[in-house]
Amino acid sequence: MDPAGTISQRLFRDACTNFNGAFVKDMRAMGRSLNEIIIVDNSPICYCLQPENAVPIKSWFDDQSDTEL
Repeated sequence: MDPAGTISQRLFRDACTNFNGAFVKDMRAMGRSLNEIIIVDNSPICYCLQPENAVPIKSWFDDQSDTEL
């Protein structure tokens, strides 16, 4: 997906914060400028703390022909 090596870090559910009972990816925890971070996710709740950094995508579960990314 990233043959040029542009993506330097990926976060998964284990890096999420429990925020009001939902799993949220808080980009401030990465310790770098939010101007340098994007989040690509299919769940708006995951990026609710930094919606301006989000690139929303469609869900891909069980769709082998998915080409969203």
